[in-house]
Amino acid sequence: MTTMRWTMASVILVCLAPLLGVLVALGVTKLTGCTVHEGFANPCFVLGLDVGGILYALAVSGWALLATLPLAGILGVAWAVIELVGMASRRKVAAETTPE
Repeated sequence: MTTMRWTMASVILVCLAPLLGVLVALGVTKLTGCTVHEGFANPCFVLGLDVGGILYALAVSGWALLATLPLAGILGVAWAVIELVGMASRRKVAAETTPE
């Protein structure tokens, strides 16, 4: 994979990271029966540790998706266009160098 592909994939994954945080928070709250909302951190004990603050931070990180999700979409479309242009140019070069 080229450097551009690795870079684009990495940036898109970073843009989607807040979604992973929200999904983890929802999964833990479903498993433990804890309550998580955006008002304040509620106590939530898992294996004797209060993880309410961490779950609150993960759940509220979903608001970052308002900025990062459109960015990921724009980068995904730009990446697709770059790949299509590259594919078309490679086909053109291959057609020109192929003997008839």
